[in-house]
Amino acid sequence: MDEQTSKLNTLSDFGNRSKICSIYELADTIEKEANINFSGLSDAEKMALYIYVYECHDMAVFLRTICNYFGWSRYKVRQLRKEINNNKALNYCIDIVPTFDEENGLLSGKGYQIDIFTHER
Repeated sequence: MDEQTSKLNTLSDFGNRSKICSIYELADTIEKEANINFSGLSDAEKMALYIYVYECHDMAVFLRTICNYFGWSRYKVRQLRKEINNNKALNYCIDIVPTFDEENGLLSGKGYQIDIFTHER
């Protein structure tokens, strides 16, 4: 992803690309998918937009969710994360963290959660 050609430099750019249509949680599953416009985006931008849309609705995104949705390997997701975090033109970064048990604060051993954060410049 070239620093000059990125279409999603700020998190405000994400709002123009996503229309949330009927996302709700039912028995810990997503009943309907979001309607996300991925046209013209690089793989890194697609991943960032997907994470952003679901985090706006307080829904956790897991590494396996991204792999299953896009058909990518875990290695590719980690490489895309690295690409995004190394791009200084972007005002956001992505972090992959182990999932925690909410009751005791210990590692739950059920995979990795992906979060998106903004940089203050």
